[in-house]
Amino acid sequence: MLRVVVLTTILISVAIGTFYQLGYRINTSNSFPTGVWKIVEKKEYKLGDIVAFCPVSSPTIQLARKYSYLSWSVVCDSNVSPMIKAIAGFSGDKAIVRENYISINDITTEFIEIDPLGRKLTLTKSLLVPPLYFWAFSKGVYGFDSRYFGPVPMKSIIGKANLVIPF
Repeated sequence: MLRVVVLTTILISVAIGTFYQLGYRINTSNSFPTGVWKIVEKKEYKLGDIVAFCPVSSPTIQLARKYSYLSWSVVCDSNVSPMIKAIAGFSGDKAIVRENYISINDITTEFIEIDPLGRKLTLTKSLLVPPLYFWAFSKGVYGFDSRYFGPVPMKSIIGKANLVIPF
């Protein structure tokens, strides 16, 4: 019996490892459609591209991990799972924070300062996206994106994300 459990565990581990090595990721957040996504490396990205990236470790990212917005992973140096978001801005674009929304490149989205469980969230301030960075965006008021953790280095992008199997 122990032999079967060990063998099954090994086979599942190999299958998951192969899945990730082939560039597939599973999105379970509500920021973008849930399902299996294929990550394809590209040299250039444009506004609106949906990308997978490793968030840079910061107090905000670690708080998001503590709040279970992000899951633990060894894939990224920040020890959180890669995120799937759309590119809403590049270097030189201005993110403007207003009373109850943030806008960048004609994309406007509301924000919340208290999450559904009553925990405080810190918003980024109005800023110009710095050189070699992008603004990550997710749909919906509850999306966790650059509204809260700021611009993301372009070098953090793993690749373009394409939905393969929705569920």
